[in-house]
Amino acid sequence: MRYILDENYYGSSSLKRSGSVANRMWALFVCVIFITVMLIVSQSFAATLNWTGSVSNDWGTAGNWSPATAPGPTDTVTIGSAARLPVLTDTTTVSGVTINSGTLTVNANLTALNFTQTSGTLTGTGAITSSTITWSGGTMSGTGTTVIPAGGTMTVAAASYAYLDGRTITNNGTIKMPPSARIREQNSGQIVNNGTIDLQGDGQYLEHITGTVGTLTNNGLLKKSSGTGASTILSLALNNNGAIQADSGTLALSTGSFATGTRFTGAGTIAFGSGLNVIAGNPGVTLSGAITLNSTTADFGSNNITFSSLAQTSGTLTGTGAVTASTITWSGGTMSGTGTTVIPAGGTMTVAAASNPYLDGRTITNNGTINMPPSARIREQNSGLIVNNGTIDLQGDGQNVYHVTGTVGTLTNNGLLKKSSGTGASTISLTLNNNGAVQADSGMLALSTGSFATGTSFTGAGTIAFGSGLNVIAGNPGVKLLSGAIILNSTIADFGSSNITFSSLAQTSGTLTGTGAVTASTITWSGGTMSGTGTTVIPAGGTMTVAAASYAYLDGRTITNNGTIKMPPSARIREQNSGLIVNNGTIDLQGDGQNVYHVTGTVGTLTNNGLLKKSSGTGASTISLALNNNGAVQADSGMLALSTGSFATGTSFTGAGTIAFGSGLNFIAGNPGVKLLSGAIILNS
Repeated sequence: MRYILDENYYGSSSLKRSGSVANRMWALFVCVIFITVMLIVSQSFAATLNWTGSVSNDWGTAGNWSPATAPGPTDTVTIGSAARLPVLTDTTTVSGVTINSGTLTVNANLTALNFTQTSGTLTGTGAITSSTITWSGGTMSGTGTTVIPAGGTMTVAAASYAYLDGRTITNNGTIKMPPSARIREQNSGQIVNNGTIDLQGDGQYLEHITGTVGTLTNNGLLKKSSGTGASTILSLALNNNGAIQADSGTLALSTGSFATGTRFTGAGTIAFGSGLNVIAGNPGVTLSGAITLNSTTADFGSNNITFSSLAQTSGTLTGTGAVTASTITWSGGTMSGTGTTVIPAGGTMTVAAASNPYLDGRTITNNGTINMPPSARIREQNSGLIVNNGTIDLQGDGQNVYHVTGTVGTLTNNGLLKKSSGTGASTISLTLNNNGAVQADSGMLALSTGSFATGTSFTGAGTIAFGSGLNVIAGNPGVKLLSGAIILNSTIADFGSSNITFSSLAQTSGTLTGTGAVTASTITWSGGTMSGTGTTVIPAGGTMTVAAASYAYLDGRTITNNGTIKMPPSARIREQNSGLIVNNGTIDLQGDGQNVYHVTGTVGTLTNNGLLKKSSGTGASTISLALNNNGAVQADSGMLALSTGSFATGTSFTGAGTIAFGSGLNFIAGNPGVKLLSGAIILNS
């Protein structure tokens, strides 16, 4: 740049400058002055215009505005109530639009840097695009579109009610909803989210109120970013192709579907409501964070998906894939389908107290812990399956895993099935296929049907009761009944060739059988049958009590008594098919009417190497088995009637009562050591 000042132009003075610093400074000064002037001029043309509708409803007519100027790119316009309301029919750009009342009809493309609606109505067939939208009330309607561009924001004011009536909101930026902000949709309103919808606290709603249900199509991110309570998408159909994120609290979804690639993330909870019936067919669904199923059918299809937590209060979880969650709370509803619900190692499933959830044909695989507090129930139907590789902990009384309809399901126990507390009963009525440990720490663990593999262990200070369907324990030489009690009730408990020990055994009905030895320190026998070629052993110091007025059957089996067999009044052991009692301790007939007698088959034997006594009662007690006596026979009162048998050298008969010899006791001969020390004797036939 060159500036030449010489004497020919200015008279006598002459100044020449070329390329100097002074020239450059002068040019910069001129530019600054020019820009400042232009800004002042441009500002002088910006205006705030208020709609009057004095002439017509045409947006572009100057006479409809105050001051009377048609809105331009730098102007901000305000729409209020007027006799004639504005209709825009040409593409227009303004700086700002505010609707405080009345109606703005946009039938072309309107672009505004700022758009504020506190009341009134925005309608029309055109699109309004604004980088900053504040919506605290009023209605957006019509078939047109409200557009938030990339980088733009719409803020729905806190504690507000804004209505979306049939219109479409397309969000390419961010929609912010602070606490208790609400968009009320009606008549097929549409929200298309290509950016972010951010629920920034509790109590926000996107809710349908009337007409055809609208749709929230999420192609971007729908998230709850703060708040410990719930934010709800209520009754809008959610068509999800993007991500759903709950950073805290609960994000509750009501109805809709989820496309391949859907992601659920965040540390909060995502709750599925009654209308969310389709997640099927989405192999790319990935889930983290928490999920709640509430009155919904959540069909996860063939997906193998993982949550941090899953809560099901009602509704149905279904599908053919595996659903894994580290923390599962199950208080109601149904898990169905051919898929699997997985509790990983270290994880927990808690079945809520006094609840009734259903397992319908689905598999639960437990590698962690299933906790069942008092009165928690899993109702199984249609071949439901529980595979326990960890621990099932029945933590009180009244818990049941039981069958209700269809084919009976199975509980495969490869880990520990235990009752850890409670003085009452907990019941498993599924078929128990046991490969692990069964433990009753207190109360009673009642098992109905199933089988026990080699290596099964039964432990604990409580009682394990075997029901009518537990027909197979046979062939398990490694079965370990280390401690605890066992009850046989309407079952065939075949212990095979196992030599096994209980702390106590109670048999009320059913059958105890097998070829091995079953030992228990305390045996209560009020009914049922002991059979097989094996032995039931009462150890030294132990007791067997045959219940009063009972009928207990000894069918071919051996009872070896090294302790005491107690038979109160009218207690009966009915022997058949060569049953054998070997008494090395004491058999105590404690009243009248007790009988050890033969009913069918080959007559069995009572081998008495210890003491056979009648300790009380004024009537008779009868032994009709063949008595092979090597010990003492004592009648303290009443009559002890013996039917058949023999007496070895050294036999002693004592007591103040009477000992009656029946038709089968044909010889005492050859026993020079027989001692009839006291009491009475009767010879009969």
